Amino acid sequence: MTKRFAVVKSGTVENVILWDGETPWTLPEGAELVELNDSAAVSPGFLYQTGAFVDPRPQNTLSAQTISALEQKANETAQRLGFNGDPGQTVTI
Repeated sequence: MTKRFAVVKSGTVENVILWDGETPWTLPEGAELVELNDSAAVSPGFLYQTGAFVDPRPQNTLSAQTISALEQKANETAQRLGFNGDPGQTVTI
């Protein structure tokens, strides 16, 4: 049965592979093979720290205050342009 594995070297995922565990294949020197479960969302570049995979990309999260300010600005702009909330309405800018 084919399984998914992360090829990890120096704490970083270098590749994600499918391997049946029997077909001859050589692990790159200095790397380790970590079996992944079906739901693991792991890709090259992820970090492998203390037995867990970590996405190193910054998470784009907005505070509730920022979201509220953006919604208010969008509503003000829509009112200024004459939008009344009718889904079929078009507004010329």
